[in-house]
Amino acid sequence: MNNNALIKKNIGIINLFKTPRYLAVGWKNKAGRNFTGRKTFFHKGGGRKLRYRYVDFFRSLHNIPGIVRFIEKDPIRTAAIALVCYANETLSYIIAPAGLKINQIIYSSDLTNINRTYYYNVGYSLPLNIIPTGVMVHNIEAQSGRGAQYMRAAGTAAQILRTYGDSAIVRFKSGEHRKLPGAALASIGVPDAYSFLNNQRVIRKAGLNRYLNCRPVVRGCAMNPIDHPHGGNTSSKFGSFTPWGKISKGRRTAKYKRKNPNVIRVRDRLFHKK
Repeated sequence: MNNNALIKKNIGIINLFKTPRYLAVGWKNKAGRNFTGRKTFFHKGGGRKLRYRYVDFFRSLHNIPGIVRFIEKDPIRTAAIALVCYANETLSYIIAPAGLKINQIIYSSDLTNINRTYYYNVGYSLPLNIIPTGVMVHNIEAQSGRGAQYMRAAGTAAQILRTYGDSAIVRFKSGEHRKLPGAALASIGVPDAYSFLNNQRVIRKAGLNRYLNCRPVVRGCAMNPIDHPHGGNTSSKFGSFTPWGKISKGRRTAKYKRKNPNVIRVRDRLFHKK
């Protein structure tokens, strides 16, 4: 790792300008339907043809340096992804944190006894118990070896509050404090949100929404009484109901049950709820 020039020389023989075929597959549009085929989310359908990129959430190539070949936006995700070429000429995608640059060397290690003064660069993947307190991390594993499950969307990151023994206390973006295994891997940095921000375009015509898998929305008050509980009224002096007649506004109907013993403090909206 000390001779970065030699690493770049050995890895730079692979010059890529497009997504490798074996790292992407066609994406089937479910159009708001669940596994039984029933529609559970309205106003979805259509859209452009997309390809799903296989992202390495395990960071499985441990103790092997890699170089970032290029950064692109994933049409499926809100976060940007980066194509990494490792020293053994293996290619894989990772979630690109903000500040990651092309031709930058990244590293992944599952060892807890490495040099703690060197491996704190953006994009590095390390166990939680050796990352300094206060560092923002993403791609966090719930259990060691199961792959990243937390903080994978654009702009989401967690902060390490305290590490002790084989555990670490992490504060999520929702305000929840959770105890995680110290051997669980996490990547340093905040996922880049530039691809998500670029998609927040001005809707100039109805066709743009159809490209984005959005179907037209019709208000309930513009329908007939047989079609919607809001339909057939000439004024708005009535409550808000779902298409099945259930009240949709008012107090919360979901009850928070403390099922996870690793949750030390619940999220802010539940913690401050009166």
